[in-house]
Amino acid sequence: MSKGIKGKKIKIIALLVILLVFIGLFSACDEASVDPTPMPSMPTTSPSSPTQAPRETDHLIKETPEASTEPEIVSVTISATGDCTLGMNYKMSYKNSFDDIYDRFGKSHFFKNVYDILSNDDFTIINLEGPLTNSKDRQTKLFNHIGRPEYAQILNQGSIEAVSLSNNHTYDYGQEGYEDTVKALNEAGISYAGDGVYGIHESKGIKIGFVSVNEHYDGKLVEHWLEEGIKTLRDEGADLVLACIHWGRAEYEGSSQIDQYQIELGKMCIDWGYDLVIGNHPHVLQGINKYKGKYISNCLGNFCYGGNKNPRDKDNGIFQQTFTFVDGQLQLDDNVRFIPCLSSSVANKNNYQPTPATGKEAKRIIAKINALSAQFGVAFDNDGYISQIDLTDKDKAVAYYSIFKESISKDPIERTISYVGVDISSLELSNSNYLLSLFDEWAKEAGVTLLVGTKEDLIEAGYHQYAKDNKGRIFIYDKPEWSSYQLNCKLHRLITLLNYNINEYTAVYVNGDWEVQEGSTIVK
Repeated sequence: MSKGIKGKKIKIIALLVILLVFIGLFSACDEASVDPTPMPSMPTTSPSSPTQAPRETDHLIKETPEASTEPEIVSVTISATGDCTLGMNYKMSYKNSFDDIYDRFGKSHFFKNVYDILSNDDFTIINLEGPLTNSKDRQTKLFNHIGRPEYAQILNQGSIEAVSLSNNHTYDYGQEGYEDTVKALNEAGISYAGDGVYGIHESKGIKIGFVSVNEHYDGKLVEHWLEEGIKTLRDEGADLVLACIHWGRAEYEGSSQIDQYQIELGKMCIDWGYDLVIGNHPHVLQGINKYKGKYISNCLGNFCYGGNKNPRDKDNGIFQQTFTFVDGQLQLDDNVRFIPCLSSSVANKNNYQPTPATGKEAKRIIAKINALSAQFGVAFDNDGYISQIDLTDKDKAVAYYSIFKESISKDPIERTISYVGVDISSLELSNSNYLLSLFDEWAKEAGVTLLVGTKEDLIEAGYHQYAKDNKGRIFIYDKPEWSSYQLNCKLHRLITLLNYNINEYTAVYVNGDWEVQEGSTIVK
């Protein structure tokens, strides 16, 4: 081997040695710099559940919330009736009296025909008009009612839970008669209210409070008991509070006409916080009002009435309302029904057995309560449930025309009259075409020349001269007054320029038609 090649091999070996020494030194320095603290152990994973990298959609995954709690809903149905006199007037003979019927047919007879209605509600309240007593302490007055203490059991048989006592007959037999009545009611388990005693009854966990006052005797003083009563009952935890009011002026007894103070007092009760107002006393049906979403029943007539062997008006009704609470909060709604009834199951006498009306009689009584309630905007359908009505211009045109027809039906236009003028300028119809068509049709049948327009139109056409010459008649409508479904309007009739009449008419919308009476109100 040559010297040059041998020298190169020595150099290569030397470089390899130097490189190995350098690598050894570098490794020693690197190990000396390692942190001797042991690393924490990583969590172990099961082979069946390998660790996965986060996904882009992971932020959209939310925990399933717990199921929401359903609201607690409780409904209670309250039934109210008219006057109930369980007994007889002391002037009556025994035959066919309430006492006679009781002795012959027993305590289940009286509410037998309405039991299915009253037993399927949660609370029935009546106006008990007359003491249940054996007292001889008859007070000096025109009419005194009296029933036996055992008659309280009739209420049990009828599924009646409560009575209002403040009326003009509770003290017909003095303090003793009143105390005997209270004792009889307590023994029968019947709740009552009257003379500053406020009643409370619980059903389905709902406390129903009620206050009874006699405005017929005490006038405006009843406002004190009504205000005090609702405050007391609310403090005692009443969820619902009813005002039971015996009211109305003496001259309106037996009449459907409502005293203005009744209307005011009913609204005051609602403003004080009452949930329902139940009125009675006149012995006939009176209209049902609605104020701030709550109902005011002015009078429901005679229900089971022993004070008369054969009253001329046997029409009455059961006012029924279902109140709904959601999580303890009373809901405002129109879950209301008027159930038409007759105070006797026979027509020719009083057998003291209130009976639901059917067929034509039911429709007649519902039409009656609708006529009386029209001014308050309350109407019922043929099944007795609340009905909503929106009057159109066409409906109003028919009302105005109906007043004209009522006027000429009572005082017909003479056959010698050739011209009839009608001023409708005060009626403020947005479209009077339909009213004009009704008048045109009438004029053709009557054979007269007709002009419907303004006073100026009539004068320009010479109708004032026709009236002067007794050849024509002029009718002038005053500005109408509308109260919901009721119209009040005066109609002037010019017979001659020196002779004219002014008549006021009331028209009410009943079951799709207009009923008209002369006067400022509908009287039934």
